[in-house]
Amino acid sequence: MGIFGSAATPSGQGALRRNVMLDLISLVGVGITVSVVASLLPGISRHAGLDPVGIAFLAAAPFVANLLGLFAGQLGPRTQRGLAWFRACGALLLVVMFLAPVPMVMAALATGYWMAISFSNPVQQRLWGVMYPATQRGKLVGTVQTGKSAAAGAAVLIGGILADRIGGMTVVAFAGIVGALCAMAS
Repeated sequence: MGIFGSAATPSGQGALRRNVMLDLISLVGVGITVSVVASLLPGISRHAGLDPVGIAFLAAAPFVANLLGLFAGQLGPRTQRGLAWFRACGALLLVVMFLAPVPMVMAALATGYWMAISFSNPVQQRLWGVMYPATQRGKLVGTVQTGKSAAAGAAVLIGGILADRIGGMTVVAFAGIVGALCAMAS
């Protein structure tokens, strides 16, 4: 029995493969954007003129977003389509940073990005419960999360090199575009 289950249920296996591939594409986008926002954006923001208090605000943003994630049931997405749009809009906030590179605006937009990620997590968890059979759920979620982590590692390495050559905000905007396109695979 492989990662996608037994060959005894070809139609079920095809749907399972499709779900894994779409989930992987979606989470690759999350991995790319998370790595750029968490790793590259603080240095880029500091270079753009964000003061140490702003950098602290930027560093606290994911934790504040996770705390506010308690309200995800009331404010966050409730459907698979809502999940895709929520994540895509969050990723597009990175493009807005490129268009409005004011240091405190960048920090506020980064907070909005983190809120989009945090508020979409409960729906993602519920979708995994429906998409993947209980007997294979751990293996399949582990597979897509490994893909997400691999994309994050590659994005921060390539993004850092590109940031030196073409500019940090261009890399952030590009990551936002890629993240938004990948989010639509949800």
